[in-house]
Amino acid sequence: MKNFYSCHLFPAIKKTLLVLIVFFGASYGSSSQIYWVSLSGPAEAPPNNSPGTGKALITIDAVANTMRVQTTFSGLLAGVTASHIHAPTAVAGTGTAGVATTLPTFPGFPSGVTAGTYDQTFNMLLASSYNPSYVTNNGGTTASAFAALRAAISAGKAYLNIHSSMFPGGEIRGFLNLCPAINVVIPNAFALSGGVLPNTVYPAYAPASSLMLQANVSGGTGPYSYNWSTGATTSSITVSPTATTTYWVNVKDQNGCPGSATKTVNVVDVSGGKNGDKIVICHKGNTLTIGSDGVADHLGHGDMLGNCETTSARAPSAAVRETGLEVSVLGNPSSNYFDIRVRGKADNNIQITVYDNLGRVIETKSSLPSNQTIRFGNSYHSGIYLVEIVQGTSKQTLKLVKAN
Repeated sequence: MKNFYSCHLFPAIKKTLLVLIVFFGASYGSSSQIYWVSLSGPAEAPPNNSPGTGKALITIDAVANTMRVQTTFSGLLAGVTASHIHAPTAVAGTGTAGVATTLPTFPGFPSGVTAGTYDQTFNMLLASSYNPSYVTNNGGTTASAFAALRAAISAGKAYLNIHSSMFPGGEIRGFLNLCPAINVVIPNAFALSGGVLPNTVYPAYAPASSLMLQANVSGGTGPYSYNWSTGATTSSITVSPTATTTYWVNVKDQNGCPGSATKTVNVVDVSGGKNGDKIVICHKGNTLTIGSDGVADHLGHGDMLGNCETTSARAPSAAVRETGLEVSVLGNPSSNYFDIRVRGKADNNIQITVYDNLGRVIETKSSLPSNQTIRFGNSYHSGIYLVEIVQGTSKQTLKLVKAN
């Protein structure tokens, strides 16, 4: 019996990459780092008694040369006059520094209000993204200024400040902290306690037509929030697909640091009989068609739902018969390497291409014989990768997560 994790390739690899970036926030690419910020009055220098609070995520991409600022705040005692990032302080986590980013404030930041949200991505190679004096004092170019700002943020010497009319020097602020890895795993799920394949539902047999997907999370600071592709916000969901479907979940910890996972749920048609009102099972190597009221007893004795050909690990699966190509991955997420098992037509060689989350080719393997297990990824940095497997006109793709 097998566990299949492959999902179908969208019409173009760029579209696939774009969708994944939207789903997962482009948060796990090897070129990106995310920092969380907790804003308060007592964190100001000097401290104040403002009841205002806020949170922010700062995403730095050193390859794309961008910085995304996401901020939510509320409870200020007076209207906002400005907001920006200051850097570097002399000592990490304390002190004051000049403004590094745009003066007089982030473009479009809420003004004159005591609560609001903000989300903007800056091109850090543009002079308009900086306080001019910060560029002058850090090498004279936007590239050198960006390098200096990244260094200050990484060293804990940069803070985000929200100024108000009551507190011109800043009503709430917080130093930037590197987000820890938020590890999300959706374990194999089974529609029944026995007689079924993992991550597979059987719509024709009602007791096995649904299964529960559970998101297990570690890392960061709980409690966690959940957002599934179905719209659910709980840690687990029950799904009843009628076609093979890949589900995803985005998770955030208490500080907003993100993580994600996906799981593909396969669908097997086990309807049989002249009117399709009976159920197909595999009984001791023989395919039988029986009434649904007798299925539970058979499964309790070790039989399997479905015909023997599709339930046997030794026989080609439905994926091979229909598309000529079957792909499964072992160890995903993985902190070291991935093993990908490829089965297909023996007379067609296979090509494998690995992309990072920006669509860049990381590795290619061509002219590979079918029906083998391929190991790779030892040297990859942590992040999300797409692996495209092509055999003739058949294509499949896998999303891989390389953990720290």
